[in-house]
Amino acid sequence: MVTAENGYDLDKIRRYLRSCGIKSNIPTRKLKEGAKRRKRVRKPHFSALTYKHRNIVERLIGWLRQARRIATRYEKTTENNLAMIKVAFIRFHVCKYL
Repeated sequence: MVTAENGYDLDKIRRYLRSCGIKSNIPTRKLKEGAKRRKRVRKPHFSALTYKHRNIVERLIGWLRQARRIATRYEKTTENNLAMIKVAFIRFHVCKYL
């Protein structure tokens, strides 16, 4: 499932995801004054609860990017990269309680 901001509320994007068999959770855009409403065959699916959980993933990725070694991908192998992510989590939890 793809969960995205309302900036990605385009019929072209929704059609592409549907053709690939991917479900989408994208809120519809609010209309500006004088704008015409698009004619859609069906109302797009949107779950507010799923969209709310998107914030957790975004915060995690933002936090991992603060760990410079992970963001710049100094580690080339998957095993080493995973080890550095684990070290970053340990460091976060230790510093949190100091």
